[in-house]
Amino acid sequence: MQNPFETFFGDSVYLEFKNHLFNYLTRVRAVRGVTQNYQGRSLEIGSGVSPVTDATVYTDLEPIAMKELARLQVNNGRHFYAVTDATQIAFKPGSFDSAVLSEVLEHIPDDRKTLSELAAVLRPGGHLVITVPANPHYWGFDDEYVHHERRYKISELIEKVNTAGFDVVRKKKVGGPLERFGTWLTVKLFLALFGKNDRKQSSPDRLRKCLPIYKALNQFLSALVRFDAWLMPESLTSIILLECRKK
Repeated sequence: MQNPFETFFGDSVYLEFKNHLFNYLTRVRAVRGVTQNYQGRSLEIGSGVSPVTDATVYTDLEPIAMKELARLQVNNGRHFYAVTDATQIAFKPGSFDSAVLSEVLEHIPDDRKTLSELAAVLRPGGHLVITVPANPHYWGFDDEYVHHERRYKISELIEKVNTAGFDVVRKKKVGGPLERFGTWLTVKLFLALFGKNDRKQSSPDRLRKCLPIYKALNQFLSALVRFDAWLMPESLTSIILLECRKK
């Protein structure tokens, strides 16, 4: 089932808003901080039109998402795009040195199958980086709106990646209560602004002038979210990052 936010990815102004939102900026910083020294062929699963890495290969279930991402990146031969199901990844065993799965696993009913597929396409010793919404006590209407299957207990996620054939080498808190409240409020505002089809077409002209202030504000909010995540205990983490290595 398509994420409701992805129905707007053909709108250039909407994409500017989405790709400068505080929680996206925070995830990009966290993931790239882990992956920046990786070498070799890299895979990002479920990137949509807003990838978090400079991957060799991007994949998504939606063909239009891959077509749009290729257009936005003006493909120069450095990137490749594939339409594939995360539970049936269409690459040969050992094809990649690293893979990233950011805010994707929680959408997949059979998450164990996806982790097994990733273990298959990674070489021995290859890295897998995952971010997911954490702690079920944070479950809210916004999780339902974007079709989350679950929010993870951190111990549950670690058990699943271990069972799939990975060791966890790093665990990082990416968000906390501030991120959780901010995301909840963002979805509320999104519904207020774009909840009706007749508003979608008028959004670019009305919102374009707000972009400079919006970008600066979200950079500031991202810094606050990072500090909040660092300060808060794991029991209040809203997004967790795991860096894993294939056994």
